[in-house]
Amino acid sequence: MMNTHDVRTQLRLDHDEALQVARDMVDADGGDCRRTLLRRLRPSLLVHLQAVRSEVYPALRNLRGTRRARATIDERMADHQALEAMLAWLAKSRKTESMEWASRAQSLLTLLRRHVEAEQDDVFAVLGHYFDDAALARLAQSYLGEKTQLSALDGKANTSQSLRNSGNAPRSSSRVGRSRGVTDDESANRGHSLRA
Repeated sequence: MMNTHDVRTQLRLDHDEALQVARDMVDADGGDCRRTLLRRLRPSLLVHLQAVRSEVYPALRNLRGTRRARATIDERMADHQALEAMLAWLAKSRKTESMEWASRAQSLLTLLRRHVEAEQDDVFAVLGHYFDDAALARLAQSYLGEKTQLSALDGKANTSQSLRNSGNAPRSSSRVGRSRGVTDDESANRGHSLRA
């Protein structure tokens, strides 16, 4: 049974939905169907990526003694940039029936699969190690709140790039990472270990 109060569950649900729509888009026959599926995938995936960058990754970056976690976050951030670039190209192209479009959609699906697997292996492991149930629940609330805010803004601006360019991009947050995962300064000041 899934704990819907755990941020990992919320991320997994988003991952499953994005992968399914991306698979459907790759398998679709005809440009109109592909375009419809891209219009469904793009906004939800962009909101997911931005909310993860705003809420989940900063909480992990603030952990003491986690150079490997920071390197993992950097790798996942590079994936985010590549996914956003692929989505932008697909959205700009009017030739959704072309082989080039289909090939790029397949590349998007391949990268998305790889990103999801890596995030669910590496990032989820760090979350499970450093955050207790209450912290995971707070992070889930923060993540879902950020998604709601971004979705509302995205509905007005229509792309995450517009959100960033408008100055309305949500703030980066470190408030959740302090629950069980303690920042470097806090840990040094209190002499605590990260794990309760």
